[in-house]
Amino acid sequence: MPNPLVNILSIFTDSMLTDSAKWLVGKLTDNPEFKKFKAKHGLLETNNDFFDRYAEAYHALFHDEKPQVLKAFFNEISVVQAIEDFKWSRLRQVDFEKRMAEIGSHLTVDAQLAGTGYTLQSELAAFLRYFNITVHAGRSAAEVEDHAMLTEIKDGVDNLKTQQADPNAVWRDKYPNVNPYPKPRFFRDSRTEELAAVRTQLAGDRCLVLVNGTGGIGKTAVAAAFCADHAADFDCIVWMHCENRIREAFLRSPLYGRLFPPGAFAPGTPEDTIFEAMLARFASAPEGRKLLVLDNANNGKDLIGNERLLRNLHGWAVLVTSRADDTGLPRRRIGTLPPERAFALFCDHFPPAVEQAELLERLLVAIGYHTLLVECLAKHLANRLAKGKAADLQALCDNLGENGALQLPKAGPVKVGWHNHPPAAPDALLDALFTLEALDEPAQRLLQQLALLPAEPQPLSLLYSLFGLEDETEDSAAFDALLEALAHSGWLEFYPGEGYRLHPVPGAVVRRRLHPTYAACAGLLTRLTNLLGDETVHLDRRLELCDAARSVAGYLAVEVNFGVGSLHVYLADTEFDAGNFSDTERLLREAVRIFEAAGDFKNQSAVFVRLGCFFESCGHFDSALEFFKKSHALNAQFFQAEPEDEWAKHSLAISYGKLGDLWQQRGDFDRALDYFEKRSQLGEELYASNPRNESLKHGLANSYVKLGELWQQRGDFDRALDYFEKETDLFEELYAANPQNIQLLDGLAVSCFKLGDLYTAMEKTRQARPYFQKFQEYCAELWETTKMPKYQEWLEIVAARLE
Repeated sequence: MPNPLVNILSIFTDSMLTDSAKWLVGKLTDNPEFKKFKAKHGLLETNNDFFDRYAEAYHALFHDEKPQVLKAFFNEISVVQAIEDFKWSRLRQVDFEKRMAEIGSHLTVDAQLAGTGYTLQSELAAFLRYFNITVHAGRSAAEVEDHAMLTEIKDGVDNLKTQQADPNAVWRDKYPNVNPYPKPRFFRDSRTEELAAVRTQLAGDRCLVLVNGTGGIGKTAVAAAFCADHAADFDCIVWMHCENRIREAFLRSPLYGRLFPPGAFAPGTPEDTIFEAMLARFASAPEGRKLLVLDNANNGKDLIGNERLLRNLHGWAVLVTSRADDTGLPRRRIGTLPPERAFALFCDHFPPAVEQAELLERLLVAIGYHTLLVECLAKHLANRLAKGKAADLQALCDNLGENGALQLPKAGPVKVGWHNHPPAAPDALLDALFTLEALDEPAQRLLQQLALLPAEPQPLSLLYSLFGLEDETEDSAAFDALLEALAHSGWLEFYPGEGYRLHPVPGAVVRRRLHPTYAACAGLLTRLTNLLGDETVHLDRRLELCDAARSVAGYLAVEVNFGVGSLHVYLADTEFDAGNFSDTERLLREAVRIFEAAGDFKNQSAVFVRLGCFFESCGHFDSALEFFKKSHALNAQFFQAEPEDEWAKHSLAISYGKLGDLWQQRGDFDRALDYFEKRSQLGEELYASNPRNESLKHGLANSYVKLGELWQQRGDFDRALDYFEKETDLFEELYAANPQNIQLLDGLAVSCFKLGDLYTAMEKTRQARPYFQKFQEYCAELWETTKMPKYQEWLEIVAARLE
């Protein structure tokens, strides 16, 4: 099809151009020349269904009971005419609302609405939204093409008039880029300090970047509020939305068409040349107070590349909103809404019941007080309520997985005021906010693992540990560069002195889109497990890892394999050492579930033992006995199936030992003796088949200790002496092979004391003395090595025995 601008401009007379303003705000279809043009190109009439669309919008607006005066107003022919004008002339919404307000004033509708809770302005705005939706939804493809052509013709006539008149006339328009700044969407009193700081910094630096790595926090809203509050301070405000690069924002803005007429540049002219020409027109604009706002300029490299432009655009103050941090430009970090304002924002759209205030707080914490998502979820509930569906805040909170893993509801479209985005479901809005496709594979893989960590700053030293890196190496340098790149592009937030943070909302997007699994994150999980299970790592260090471990365990709990189960076990051990007993029990029970689901009954049996030991330490005998019996039952099955298998035999021996300990504590020595003898028999078989295995030798020594104690309690000193001597021989062998092992020296010392104590009970003090002397010697060495108070106490006890 020929260019409509060329055709239409060729048939317009000078008088038509002079009168174009009147022509543009009237009915374009009344122009005979344009009717010929439409007939020539086969364009269709687009207003033949106007009244049907009006009726649909009217029905939508008045589906519930409203004052009769409103209904009468919307039946006025003058209102119908105003909306038809809006449809054809593309009046800006502010102009449309102004005209509607004028009509309303003439009819004194607001005065009649006093005290009803309704205002004409709010009803007009609601009607306009419905009307726009019904008109656009009802257009055919030909009608859409017709509308686009009308738009192009209007712009062409405007451009031609501008070029024929004063070239600086464009700058006399308050908003020369056609669209003014968006209306602020938040409570101003929650951003008072930030707005004041923006004014101060912009006055001093003439260029300021409002930054926060997370989209939807409110950077655009702050910039819009600044424009609204200080509109009178500027003669001209240009607002541009940047999808990618600043140059593209300039060249694709409506302002480009107002500055340059069609054909101003020859085909093939480089974009850089056109961009420079456009900047020259900006720089030559008449003197005055001018503000340029570049919204959503998230390309950090592009911001750095245009630093000189942004700092030195003659006569202009420049305000930028961006997710990119550390661009070298003056910046102001825009934080999330304070908790009380986020709470108020939610309640503004969907006030929950008083008793659900705590639920709402939990929801807000889980989404990190993310401004856009607060609004979106509140409107989701409000929409459900309007449709007569259940809109319970509890149901929404139930979608929050363990540890606050954000699970968004399956919701219908919700309209929010974010960059003119059409109504969309919450998850679709987040996909629009955070596009993973632009990231390469290493960046996506790193985000996949960071999304499992808590949504709080992670120190670089901790990240090095979790990702197996050493400082000052090539790998750590590459890791640093990747973190910086993700922070630069707005995916991560960097807090100096604290570390890198992935906000819970983009974290939820990463988990939903990239699905971090055990297979994808095995390295991270294995390193966490090894660090928590390393007895040489101090408890304080292990506690520093607990938040990360809890988060990873919570997100991967749906996985059923050895790695995820083991992380739960070692995390439970650390929680127990720290005295967090409720968490210990919960994690061990979760490990049981994971191993059972995975069919890993051997590790399930081991966790039963841990649960038994846990309840035993807490003094819950019955619960401890329950889990020791469960472990014993499984181990007996393994042993019966493979009686020569070393693991099966060793596991069954441990079960016997645990049951013996428990019955000994309860004073049932006969049962205890039975279990200890079975434990000792299996231990001797294991040791005989593998005498070099120090673990088996240690286990057998401990079984001899138990039997010796039990026979001593029953008064059979000869049997007790036999077992204590066997125990001592084994500990001497173990310690001789491992002279640096403190635990073995401790065991050897105790065995010597038991022999000395037994000989004393047998009234053989001469035989007892050498063992007490050895005990004293070993305790002195242990005290010098460890400085543990118990060894000092032991030295005092043995000194009394040797007097």
